[in-house]
Amino acid sequence: VMPEWDEYVRRNPIHAGELCHRESGFMQEVALEVALRNSQNIWIDGSLQNGEWHAKVFADHRRRFPQYRIAIFVVSAPEKLIFKRAAKRADETGRHVSEAQILLSMRAVAQSV
Repeated sequence: VMPEWDEYVRRNPIHAGELCHRESGFMQEVALEVALRNSQNIWIDGSLQNGEWHAKVFADHRRRFPQYRIAIFVVSAPEKLIFKRAAKRADETGRHVSEAQILLSMRAVAQSV
């Protein structure tokens, strides 16, 4: 889906995910809009790091698509396990996430929810 991904991983594997994050987020927003307009069931996997932004998006969706119900599932794990899974995913997919970013995400989820 993102033709530049392999080249990013080849040139800078540690930061490839960061380099594609904005684009992949936009792709997710477009896909979500299409799904909502077609009354499809939707599941989004994300960290809700920007709680203010998500609150506005949810309000907009509730206004424009009142037939939908929004549910948030908080999945938690011990910090050590989270880092272990992130390292395994990096080995398997080439998508690295820094420990600092993981910690930021873990803290932001608690604030957003």
